[in-house]
Amino acid sequence: MSGIKAMVITSNKDRVLWLIDAALCVFAAYVGWRCINYASGVLLPSDSAIFVNIAHHLVHGKLLYHDVWENKQPVVFAINALALKLGDGSFNSIRAMERLFAVGAAIAFFIITVRTFVSSWIATTFTIIFLVYFYSPMTFSMGNFTEEYASVFMLFGVLCSLEAVRRENTFLVLLSGVFFSVSVLTKEPFLLSALPWIVYLLLSKAGKSGGLRRLSIFTAGGAIPLLVAAAWFAITGTLTLWLDVIYFNLTFSTHETSYQSPISQKVALSIHAFSTLVWFIRTVNVFFVLGVISVFQKSFLRKYRYVPLVLPFWFILSLLAVNIQNHHYNHYYIQVMPGFIMTAACGAAWMAFNGKRAFRPMLSDVLMAAFLILSLLIFDNTMARAGFNMLTKYAASTVAEDPVSLYIKEHTKDNDTIWVPSYDKYIYLQSGRLSPTKYLFFFGMSFFPGMLETTTQKMASLRADLLKNRPAFIFLTRDNELDILSPVGIPQWVKENYTLDSTWYDGQLLRRN
Repeated sequence: MSGIKAMVITSNKDRVLWLIDAALCVFAAYVGWRCINYASGVLLPSDSAIFVNIAHHLVHGKLLYHDVWENKQPVVFAINALALKLGDGSFNSIRAMERLFAVGAAIAFFIITVRTFVSSWIATTFTIIFLVYFYSPMTFSMGNFTEEYASVFMLFGVLCSLEAVRRENTFLVLLSGVFFSVSVLTKEPFLLSALPWIVYLLLSKAGKSGGLRRLSIFTAGGAIPLLVAAAWFAITGTLTLWLDVIYFNLTFSTHETSYQSPISQKVALSIHAFSTLVWFIRTVNVFFVLGVISVFQKSFLRKYRYVPLVLPFWFILSLLAVNIQNHHYNHYYIQVMPGFIMTAACGAAWMAFNGKRAFRPMLSDVLMAAFLILSLLIFDNTMARAGFNMLTKYAASTVAEDPVSLYIKEHTKDNDTIWVPSYDKYIYLQSGRLSPTKYLFFFGMSFFPGMLETTTQKMASLRADLLKNRPAFIFLTRDNELDILSPVGIPQWVKENYTLDSTWYDGQLLRRN
């Protein structure tokens, strides 16, 4: 055991191998930096617009849940706001932050793999495969989704958990709790992905600390982000609003579940999504199956500290977390990728472990690497080429300014407000203007009753905000976009107080009379 794989460096050979592993880790990080080049200049209408538009308002002094409302947990907004604050204030700042997260994902995945399976080639190869899966256009969907950030926090939580057990280090136990908690505060279903690692921490040989003591330290770590968030909301006077969002999510998910499709239809959708987004490279599928089979070989489990036993459960619970949600959007499956590819890497390690019984260790590794490469070239040539092109073909690019946003910027003053009810437009950010109401955009669910306000009260507060600070422009993507607000007269009010200014490819811009 040597290189980054070793606990300590004791010889010049160890130093050389450590440098080789470090170089491979840097290479993986470089690939991570490049892997979103293909998406860097693209603004896809999606939830990404929600996060960055709210962050734009936060950077300008607005308070989350009080001045801007959305039912997501706070971390994704904080990440976007930090990117805008540290960057140039455009969506290019978000892309720069995503690159840093991609680098972090690559480094964490590489170190987890190389330290677990004691193989530089397995770590390097499967880190690259992981990046291809994780940032695949089908799943990544042009990025800036909660699953993207939560998965990286999850990977660092896994890394800290594994190192805490290896080193019997209580600080790393605490740190793992912090990372897992931040992951859940980014998107709640990641709690299921964390469960196998919590059990691993509890049941692994705990040395002097003891399993229960280790669990208590982990729990303390998990409480830190919650306490920090609660303190921030309390200081800003918005703690009850955050609790209202949590209550809203619980009640709305129960309400929405009652309107779900039949279970047979949901299962069919799940199978189709899984086969399209996860189970699409034959070679990786084979290694994944081998990784699952490996849990039945006790000598293999003992050699690798029973980590191979955890990996399939990590994958299964992540897949369950995706499928218990009420929708099946492609980017949900980002959550599945770390567990799936790590289990496939385990399959490669299992083959190498048994191959070394028949061949010399070096020859076994060479044969394994050759098998993997040939299988990809022969059976998955198209996918392999697509993945290679994704990582190497595209140069970084910047986001072009939206013509609607530019027009609004040129025809308004800095203190003018605008209102863009459609959730998937980047007009707030790109025009530099703010909304007069906390409902920057809305869905039908936005007015679902919460703990503090009824549906009518929410709509009435929206109307009051619009009347108090009439927006200079309103951008509508369809004629009936405001019909849901008819109970409080907003469509009629807009009709009486606004006239058509201009028509664009994706909607109409109304000017205040």
